[in-house]
Formats: sequence, C-alpha cells, structure tokens
Amino acid sequence: MELERDMLVSPAGEVPVIEGELVTAIRTLAGRGVGKKAIAREVGVAVNTVRRYLRDPITPGPQIRPAARRLTDDHRDQARTLYEGAAAGNAVVVRRLLAERGCAISVRTIERAVADIRRAQRVAALATVRVETAPGDQLQIDFGQKRLLIAGARVRIFLLVAVLSYSRRLFVKAFLNERGDDWREGIAAGFTHFGGLPRTLLGPPLYRSLPPLVGTDRAPEMLAAYRRIYNEVGVRECLPFDGIEALLHDLAAAGATLAVATSKAEVYANKIVEQRSWTDLFATVCGDTLDADRPTKADVVGEALRRLGNPTDVIMVGDRLHDVEGARVHGLGCLGAGWGYAAPGELAEAGALAVYPDPDSMGAALHGAGTARSGTFVA
Repeated sequence: MELERDMLVSPAGEVPVIEGELVTAIRTLAGRGVGKKAIAREVGVAVNTVRRYLRDPITPGPQIRPAARRLTDDHRDQARTLYEGAAAGNAVVVRRLLAERGCAISVRTIERAVADIRRAQRVAALATVRVETAPGDQLQIDFGQKRLLIAGARVRIFLLVAVLSYSRRLFVKAFLNERGDDWREGIAAGFTHFGGLPRTLLGPPLYRSLPPLVGTDRAPEMLAAYRRIYNEVGVRECLPFDGIEALLHDLAAAGATLAVATSKAEVYANKIVEQRSWTDLFATVCGDTLDADRPTKADVVGEALRRLGNPTDVIMVGDRLHDVEGARVHGLGCLGAGWGYAAPGELAEAGALAVYPDPDSMGAALHGAGTARSGTFVA
C-alpha cells in the first residue's frame, strides 16, 4: 500500500535480474487467476520474486528486479523500542501499535527489523535456563532429521543427539532410519564416546524401577515392549567384558564350582549363557521369573544356593550394591567387580570384601589365595 511505501527505503540500487518476457509471463498468469506459488513453479523463479513483480505497476521497457525494502531509521527505531517494551517481544503487537500511530507495516518487515534482538533473546534463554544435575547423573537422547544433497540426490538423514546435562558435551551419530536398532546402536555409541554410563540406571529389576519413572499405568506396557526387544536383540548383543571368558575358564579348570545368580529373567540368562557356549562352565543359571517370583537379589541368591545343595564355601561376585546386599542376607561375602556398572565407591560403601578394577586382577587374587581350587562362585 502507498502508506507503507513512504516508510520503506531500498538498501541498495536496483539490479537487473530476469528478462522482460518472464515478467510478462508472471503478470499474464496472475491475470488469469493463477496463484503465486504455481506461477513460481511454472516460470522457474522464487515465490518472493513473483510477489515483487506483481507488487509494482507495469512499465514499458526492460524490466528491473525490485530490490528488498527495509524500514526507515525512524520507523525501525520505533519498532525496536515497542518490541522490547510495550509489545513484550510480539511482532504482531508491534504492528498493531504502529498502525495506531498511522504506520501500516507488515509483520514480516517488523520481524526483520528486530531479528538481532530476537537472536540475542534466544541465546540468553539457552545460556541461563537449564536443568542442573550433578556431573555424570543424566544423559539426554533425542532424534532429529534433515534433508541433505548427497551425490545429486536429496536424502533424509536421521540424527541421534546425546547431550550430557551437566557439561553439555555433545555426541551426534547419523542414520538412514529411525528404528529401534538405530536407537540402541546410537545410545551405545554415545556411551562409548563419553567413556561410561550415566550414574542413574534403570533396574534391577525393571518391573520395580519403571513405575516411579513412567507411572504404574504405562509400566506394564513398557516392560512388555522391553522384554520383546531384549529377547529379539538384547540377548544377542549382550557381550562379556574383556577378560571375563578367560577368568571363567581358569576358575573352572582350577576346580571351582561356578553359578549364575542374576536379576535378569532366567529364560534370558540361559539364552545368553548358551550363545556364549558357557553352558558346561556353570552348575546352574538362576534368575528371576517372568512373573516376578524372585524380586530381590537375595531371593535369587537363595534359590541358586538351594540348587547347589547349600554349600558352605561360597563367595559372591557382583558389580552393584544389590549383589553385596543379596549375598549378606545369606551370610556370604562379596567380591566387587569394579569394571561393571557401579558408581565410584558404591561397592566399597555397600561392604564388598574387596573391589578389583578388572577380571585379571581378580583372577590373580583368587589364585594367590588358593580360593579358586576349592570355592563355589556365584556371579
């Protein structure tokens, strides 16, 4: 409109861009009622270019591309003052307030005039509003997507983004899909990149740790989904720590009796042992039941001891405080596997007899004490 033209100036000179025939085609199609986006596709120019040429009157001679417009300094100052003051950061309100003063300006023009203010506000918000957690406590995982031009073709890329809440350290991994396997691979890669796990982990067992986090209504559904995925994929991807296989074979060869006592469901524990070809190494594999008959580690240890005939020369090996506590209920000592999932100091505080940094050091200690030749080990 004429009023707005008086408040806008061109930041640069007019620049010839497209041929007059294209301008004529744009205006002819517009005269036939064709929409601006359809005209842009037909002629092969941007929608904003179509808008510019339709906005100006037709004049004979070569057609000149209209340059972009901006507010005059006076009206720009007014818009910025209102945006930071009475309008409280709302460009639509700025437009209304300016209109009341006789200045008819589009919202988009106002947004361009205050773009630097809006950027500064966003940066300030990101810098000051954050969830404060202790170092190592929390890791946030998100998936996003972006279309990229690769080898001349548009490809949709999915990005897994992992952020440590305290330090804001970032890890990004690209995928071609956003499936469950991609989530698991990306999260595992994030743990590897950061060099460890968050201090707070789910379990054990999952049916007790899920309800406080997701609610009692959703927990059964999530547990069923987890078990389905774990049975299909998790069991297969459950790999031993470096040095574990050698330690197990050394203890078995020395005459020790080995058993498994885990809060995993027993059916999954047996699958893991079978796929590692460890069945002959263990006298029994004991775990929880799918209907939660053994909800505590003490319950699982008790059942394992019953199956072994309640021997007296037994020692527990575990990597969490639950293992130490479960062993203590039955009068057993527990050796701490410091290479596992416990937080620093967790095993010692729980009362572990000793904590070893790796399987080799534990094996050396057991052989040195002669324990490996006569004991029963439950892990």
